[in-house]
Amino acid sequence: MTDEQMEREMRNETDYKLSLFLSSDGKHTVNVEVIKPESRREAVEKAVEVYDFIIKKYGTKQAQAVKEYGNGQSTMQKYDNDQAKQDACSHTNIKFVQSKTEKNPGKWFKSCIDCGKFLGWQNA
Repeated sequence: MTDEQMEREMRNETDYKLSLFLSSDGKHTVNVEVIKPESRREAVEKAVEVYDFIIKKYGTKQAQAVKEYGNGQSTMQKYDNDQAKQDACSHTNIKFVQSKTEKNPGKWFKSCIDCGKFLGWQNA
């Protein structure tokens, strides 16, 4: 470290500015604004250092998905897997269920016990 760098460090002055944006979905961002071109390398190294620290502390988008979904699958992947399971089911175990939705309160419908697929409304 040169005397100028040491002096700047003691005054806590730099030739660049870092901005950090933390995101709840795991897509964190570190922006660098360089004031003097000769400080580019130092600025980028510091930005990488900050970003690596944030990733270690909070994780990546994939790590957060694993935490949220248990196996890293997105909601759409889970839906596709459920659909595949329903398509393979023969729907031999059927039950009647009463709707609890605002749109169809108290209306009865058929549902498969094995895969949970909606099989249609009960005829009146």
